[in-house]
Formats: sequence, structure tokens, C-alpha cells
Amino acid sequence: MSVALLPPLLFAQPADQTPLSADAYHEMNKDELDALRITLSDQEIDLNRRLNSPQGRTAAGREKIVNTIRRVQRQRDAVNAELARRESIGSLWERYRQEFIILGGLFLALLVVLRLSRRRQGKPAPAMHRPDPSISEQPEMSRSARRSGKPEAIELPGGERRSAGSPLADGAVLLQDMQAHVDHIVLDNLDAPYNKLVDFLFHQAILWHASDIHMQRSGGWFEVKYRIDGQLHVVCELDQHREREVLNVVKVMAKLKTYEIRAAQEGRLEYYCDGRWYELRVSVVPTMNTEKIVARIFGDEQIFFDLDRLGFSLDTTERLKEVLQQRLGMALLVGPAGSGKSTTMYAALNHLYHSIPGLHITTLEDPVEHHLEGITQVQINPIKDITFESGFKNLLRQDPEVVMIGEIRETPVAKLVAQAASTGHLVISTVHSYTPLGAVHRMADLIGDTYLLYSSLAAVLSQRLVKQVCMHCMEPYSPEPRFLTRIAPLLEGRQVEWRRGRGCEHCMGEGYRGRIVLDELLIIPIGQREQLAMMDGHSAAHDLLIPLINHTLFEDGVQKAAAGLTTIEEVVRCLGDLAFQRSQP
Repeated sequence: MSVALLPPLLFAQPADQTPLSADAYHEMNKDELDALRITLSDQEIDLNRRLNSPQGRTAAGREKIVNTIRRVQRQRDAVNAELARRESIGSLWERYRQEFIILGGLFLALLVVLRLSRRRQGKPAPAMHRPDPSISEQPEMSRSARRSGKPEAIELPGGERRSAGSPLADGAVLLQDMQAHVDHIVLDNLDAPYNKLVDFLFHQAILWHASDIHMQRSGGWFEVKYRIDGQLHVVCELDQHREREVLNVVKVMAKLKTYEIRAAQEGRLEYYCDGRWYELRVSVVPTMNTEKIVARIFGDEQIFFDLDRLGFSLDTTERLKEVLQQRLGMALLVGPAGSGKSTTMYAALNHLYHSIPGLHITTLEDPVEHHLEGITQVQINPIKDITFESGFKNLLRQDPEVVMIGEIRETPVAKLVAQAASTGHLVISTVHSYTPLGAVHRMADLIGDTYLLYSSLAAVLSQRLVKQVCMHCMEPYSPEPRFLTRIAPLLEGRQVEWRRGRGCEHCMGEGYRGRIVLDELLIIPIGQREQLAMMDGHSAAHDLLIPLINHTLFEDGVQKAAAGLTTIEEVVRCLGDLAFQRSQP
């Protein structure tokens, strides 16, 4: 078959006909497949250009071009799947050629013995079966599971069977037992071990409420890690030669290019577990001699966009709602990466949408992490000239009452946000800082105009996530004396029964399970904004801001430790240099 003849044949076929059959790809060698893949990519680029040509402006011409693009994409996906299949089979054969020959001989000898023994006992001989080593186009489900719409069950050691829809109590595997289950899957599913392995790893990550999955080479091993409660845990290790097969399966599931190993790629996939669909966003980054994959897990059961359920102190929740109801000024969130700022912003928008009917709310995000009902969400795209600065200007022309912008990083954006907040808009955003006062200093540097800053700033919320004491192994204990001495004034003579986790299978022996939030809120009343704006210099206003903070992060942590939710040691570990700071009485 000549590759050069494929493009003319492709355009000559009807729009609803698949260009080539699967057998046609099997007959082509690797060079022909690579050449066809490049040709198809060039054709797709050319067809997209034709959409903007005079031919693409007519309804008939546009429909013809779109149908041709779809055929090209289908053929390109089929070529990529065939390349992935050959790469998997070829690498296995080259690495285990001698082992396959020896095992094949032993298997045939065992069959002969079984046939003779069964023939002597009058029983039928076992039928010979040759497994199909090919990788399916949708490796997350078998053919039978795709027909039924649900993932198939996986048989575990001891005869236990787990379906991908089983609840946590029935389907979760202890992390210390994951290695044994992984070895079992790889050895007992020779037809498609890596498909079932990836399915098992995704399923267990969801049951353990992991926020993301990390797959990377470490030394001579290929490690899989779960991030649970903000901490990475190694759940299994595979031989280094199995790395490529696992990575290819994940790439195929996320519809990424398996042959591309020198450039970063991003994709996403949907995974069915426990009666609902989850979204996994996959990022592939080339490293020194291989690739690393990180899959972030997004599911409704992990994220509650409700201010009352985020775990803020009651005082902080009520005062934050009051600021949002005013719909005027800047409301900023600060904290390190992974402290829950995005979740808080989404919860604030959700509260406004459901509490005030007919409110026009828009967002400008990079990227859009979650889709919210009734809210206009815009994705940053520098290629199409949609940046934070240009996008914010365009959004203001549509007269929104509330705008959420993902992050304030540059001076032009900071000035635009402050001007919008001072002219009747509520702007919710984040800024790089760790405390409310630090955020004020940061915004003053970016804006360069203290009058504009203080006349528009409404509130600054700082937050941290600390580990929560495991409810299954909670027990009384006494904190270190050096801590008790320093926190005694905050307890005001109260007798506290401190609690910690002893360590059990539910918390992987660490004594913590889940996380709670610590908060520190600065609110500037409307009546004091003008007073602050008229003051000479930022340092003079600093002294007036301190009494406006409800409590420090450490004070909130002490109260939640006294309530048995966390421990003093965990609060000190999380806050670092901010520990033992107190607000002004």
C-alpha cells in the first residue's frame, strides 16, 4: 500500500464512511504509519485554514470541510492506536523473548499432562486459549463493560471481587496492601495487565479521596503515588521496564499522543466510580530520561461549594457573607498553593448566585477548574489575546455586578481591579501573600496609589489547611509543655481535654484523616475606607488595620485544637513562622 495515494482517496470518499479498516493499518509497516500520521496532521491544519476561506463561509462548503476534518481525526486516532499497540507488543517481546519461549514450552507441557490425566479419568480436556495482547482503544473498560456502560469487576487475591462502583467501605484496599494487589493484577491478567492495573489505581485513588495521582521513575523503579490530605504516599512500585506500558495506557485514555515523549501534553478523561463520573485532568511532562504523569481528580463528593460547609469559624463565615451581600469592593484571598483558595472563591460565587436572584456573575480563570450553574466563565487564552488584562476589560463592558478573577499578578490588572471595585463592582480574586496585612502591602506595591487601594478594598481572607484528627482512633493526650505555656493565655483558664489520633488502618497509621481550614479575616468597613485613603502613607494606615482582624491563624488553630479537631503540633507545623502570633486585644 502506498502512503502517497492515501490523501486523494481520503477526500474522494463519502462523508459518513471510515477511510480505512483496522486490517489496513495492521498491514502497514511503522514507517508508513509515521508518514501517514504526519500527512493527516498536515491535512487537518490545512482544513482548519479552509474554514476561514470563502469556501468555508458557505453552509454547504463548511459542512463538507467539517465532515472531512472528522474523517481525518478518526483516521489519525486509529493510526495512533495502532502505533501504541505495536509499541506495547514489540517492547514486551523484545524484553521477554526468552521468558516467553520458556513459559510457552512449560505451558504446553502442562496442557499435555492435564489432557492425559483427564483422559484417564474420563473428563474432557481443557480447551486451549490464546489471549489477545492488543491494547483496546478505551483501556479503562473491557469490551463487555463498554457495552453495559459500567466498568467490570476485578478479581483480587482470595477470590474477592470488586466492582468499580463499590463504596469505600467495601472496595477500598489498605495502602500497605496495594503492592500485593498490583502484583496480582499484573501477573494474573496477561491479556491486558496494564489496562486493568491503571483502572485499579484510578479506582483506589478515588476511594481514598486522593486529590491527584503521580506516576514517575525513581531510581530503578516506577513509582505510583497518591496525594491524600496534602501529603504524597507511595502506593506501589513497578519494575522500570513496565513504565512505558503504563504511561501509554494513561495517554490513550486521556487521548494524548503516545509517540510524543519530548514535549509536555495535557488531556482529560472521565472515569466511572461509585455511581458517578469523575474528571481526571492529565499532565505529562518530559524529564531527564523519561516522562512524569500527574492526574488531578475532580469529583462532586470532594468539593462542597457551600460557605457553611467549608469549616470556617462561625464569626468568619457570617462576616464574610455580609461583605459579599454588599456587592462592592475587592475581596481578596491569600495563602500558599493548595490551601483551598479556589474552593472558597467558588463557594462565595455559589452563595451569591443562590441568595440574590438575577445577579450577573462572570469569572476570568486560568484554567476554568469547575463549571458553575448560572455563571459566565471565561478561559484565559493568550493565543487568542484573552489575557487577564484584556479579558477583564471586555468583561466590564458586559456590565457584570460580580467578577471573579483567578489571580492578580501584574500592575495593570491590579489597577483595573481596584478601579472596578471602586465604581460599583464586587471583585473576588487572589494575590500572592500569606497574611491579610501582607496582601495589603502587596496590593499597595502593585497599584502604587494608596487612595485607590483603600477606597476599594473591602476584605482580605487568609486560610490554611491542617490535618484533622482521625475519628476512628482518637484518644486523649497532653501536648508538649512548651506549647501549653505559650497558649495558656488564649484558653482563658478553660480546662481542655486534648485529643490526638493513635494511628489505625483508616488513617494509614498517622493519626490524621482529612483536613480542616484555619482562617484569618480582615474587613474594612465602608465608613473607614475613606479615612484610610486620606492618611499619609501606607505605614500610618497599617496601625489602623490591625484591630480590624477578627483573629490570627494561630488563634483559630488553638481553638480548633482545643475542640479536638486537630493538634497543637499540627497547627505549629503548618503555620511555621506565623505560629504563636496573636491579634491585638
